[in-house]
Amino acid sequence: MVLLRITNGSFKGDFFMTTTLVIFTWNEITAVRKIWPQIPRDKVNEILVVDGGSTDGTIEFFKNVNIPVYLQEKPGHGEAYKLGMKKAKGEVLVFFGCDGNNRPEDIPSLIRAIEDGKDLVIATRFGKGAHSNDATFSHRLGNYLFVWLVNARWNARVSDVFNEFRAIKKVCMERLDLKNSYFDLELEMTLKAIKQGLVRGEVSTVEEVRIGGVAKLKAIKDGLMNLRCFLKEAIGF
Repeated sequence: MVLLRITNGSFKGDFFMTTTLVIFTWNEITAVRKIWPQIPRDKVNEILVVDGGSTDGTIEFFKNVNIPVYLQEKPGHGEAYKLGMKKAKGEVLVFFGCDGNNRPEDIPSLIRAIEDGKDLVIATRFGKGAHSNDATFSHRLGNYLFVWLVNARWNARVSDVFNEFRAIKKVCMERLDLKNSYFDLELEMTLKAIKQGLVRGEVSTVEEVRIGGVAKLKAIKDGLMNLRCFLKEAIGF
């Protein structure tokens, strides 16, 4: 059985579940122009963009290629996830940052992992066979610290809890009832998935160097925010 429900373009893949690719953007037109031709558009049923308020031509670029763009009314990276989930029609959601860090060729691998029975799949930058060409020392240290905390608390066997490049069944994401609005939503999603017993997996990836744009993550501020998220989920703090 092959699903042929089409939203954008011609669907030629061999996946059994309908998939929406949710692309995050915010003033990254240089990366968008390079990354867009690499997106495997024949492997998904729907593509939409969630934009944080670009003024550099990013919005116009996607409108010119007939991709719907939804502007965030509420600020925050976590709010972008929620808006994408709300607007998506697919049964599987793939979240993809279009700043050059994420590799478009890994999108089918995430979808395939969901097809193979996973509920949540994270593209790991620090697991076996994975690598990051972009993570700073503080970002690596932060991920290692939280990975250790999560694995120590729940024996979860995760290697990357923060990468936005991930896939999840829409029904599962809705059930998680995510509350956070900023860069703590990825951790919240991961922890709630563990606590609710979702079937999780990882796909090794290579994080490439950012193409243009400015990194929005602030190590100390967001680190403390994520620590609060961890304590809340771990001990109800």
